[in-house]
Order: sequence, then C-alpha cells, then structure tokens
Amino acid sequence: MALSVQDVRRLRAAGHAVPTALAVFLVPAYLFVRQGKVRQTYAIPIVWCVCFLVSLGGAGIIENTIGVQMNTDIVEQEIRTGVEQQLGMAVTVDCPSSVSVRTGESFQCVVTGSDGSAAMADVTVQNGQGEFVWRLQ
Repeated sequence: MALSVQDVRRLRAAGHAVPTALAVFLVPAYLFVRQGKVRQTYAIPIVWCVCFLVSLGGAGIIENTIGVQMNTDIVEQEIRTGVEQQLGMAVTVDCPSSVSVRTGESFQCVVTGSDGSAAMADVTVQNGQGEFVWRLQ
C-alpha cells in the first residue's frame, strides 16, 4: 500500500492525475490506468495479473474452485489394499477413469469381492492436493 501511495505522489508531481483510492484498493485497475497515463507498455499490469493468478494456484484456491483431477489408479489401489486388509478377501476396485472433484465433494467406486459380492466406496476429496478418504457403503 505504501508503494502505491508513493507512486501516486510521483505521478502527480509529474503532472499525471491518478486516484489514490484506485491505487490502494484496486491495484490491477490502477496499473492499467497508470500505464495509459504515462504512455508506457502494458507489460507491468499484465505480468502483475499473471503473477497474482499463479499465486492463487499455489494457495489451492483454483483447485478448490474448479476441482482437482484425481488419479483414480491411486484411489483404486488404496481402496483395494484397505479392503483386503480389513476383510481378508481379494477384491477389485473400479473407479471412473476421469474425475475432477472440488474439495469436500465425493465420487463413487465399485468394490467387487472374489465371491462376487459388490459394494460402493464413497471417496471424498479433502483438499486441493487431491488427498482423499474413502468409506465402504
């Protein structure tokens, strides 16, 4: 914020009128207005916006908004291992091949025992990194 206010002062001293509130509260808009006033390239506001979006991705915000592409091979393996340890029975697990799920949402996999019995495993995504928990139904 201090840098934005200082930049506004410098621009005003150079004869360019820019609103301080815009510089403090809407940085991307301010950068585009600033570049237009001083007739410079729009590279700085574009780079700022790209970096901001990349930082959102690093914080998991994008994954939690649009979903995480799940590696269902790993999900199947973890469910298979868990069920076999709990029940002492060989099973096959079949999950959808392409799943994109937001945090807190679920999808289901079919668990089939060697004796032909079948159950559903409810898989719930825990975070933007794709960590999950599963439960037989």
